[in-house]
Amino acid sequence: MNKFYVYVHRVKTTGKVFYVGKGKEGRNLKIWGRNPYWHAVNNKYGAVTEIVHKDLSEKAAFDIEVQLIARYKLLGGLVNGTDGGEGTAGYWTSEAREKTSLQQRFRWSRRGERAKQSEIMKGVHKRPGQREISSNAQKGHVPSEESKRKASASCKKAWTKEVRQRSSNSHKKLWTDPDFRLKKIAERKNIGSRPEFKAKISMISKARWQDPEYRAKWMATRLENIKRKSKSI
Repeated sequence: MNKFYVYVHRVKTTGKVFYVGKGKEGRNLKIWGRNPYWHAVNNKYGAVTEIVHKDLSEKAAFDIEVQLIARYKLLGGLVNGTDGGEGTAGYWTSEAREKTSLQQRFRWSRRGERAKQSEIMKGVHKRPGQREISSNAQKGHVPSEESKRKASASCKKAWTKEVRQRSSNSHKKLWTDPDFRLKKIAERKNIGSRPEFKAKISMISKARWQDPEYRAKWMATRLENIKRKSKSI
């Protein structure tokens, strides 16, 4: 199935191509999974995306990606970390992963780094239209069963007892701060009062109740709770 495409990212202020990529669905609109040089250009100048070839097989997309990267590298200013194509898969070796992991751990351990990155991302999402771009990139995307299994296995491996406890302690500490509590309560009230949010929740609830299995499960749980309360009286 020819579902792949090749895209370029251009500097918003000049139109100059600074990145070439291959992808499918909304990959060209996403900002995660980019190298630091890409983020440096995007944060300073902004970026616009353009799909230059579409309806391709993966092999054809790889081939065109290689050709375009070679062409734009001659012009200068390209931030791609590899020459593209199928060779990119071999770039992410176990040694490369370990090296990158160590670099990222060191980076995030530096004082003020988390606050700095938080401010950068806040700035990105404050740009006109950025939230809509990020939202549209996710709409209609249905992960494959294999992707779900991999994500589940990865989360289970990372979410150890120690990590859960650390996360729990961190959240408990946050919620002991009166200012934090008031801020979060206000945010939730604001979201819950929006007509579009209420309509979305209503639609989800109606869809769930159309499922006989869900109704039966909910009723069984409800009856079990009633019986438990009756015994405690």
